[in-house]
Amino acid sequence: MAESRLAKLRKIALALPDAHEELTWEVHPTFRVRDKMFAVLSADERSVRIKATKEAQEAKYESP
Repeated sequence: MAESRLAKLRKIALALPDAHEELTWEVHPTFRVRDKMFAVLSADERSVRIKATKEAQEAKYESP
């Protein structure tokens, strides 16, 4: 059976130092470091929202 999107996100997020998972709004798994949310999975598991600094948001990705 294929790994769920939540399982994949959980594996990546919880590998980060000091990260933990917290259920928010009774349905959304959120991932946090020191109580600051950095990732949230939608209830339907179709999208993930990742927080980034303003600088990272404004940066343009350039492929190598």
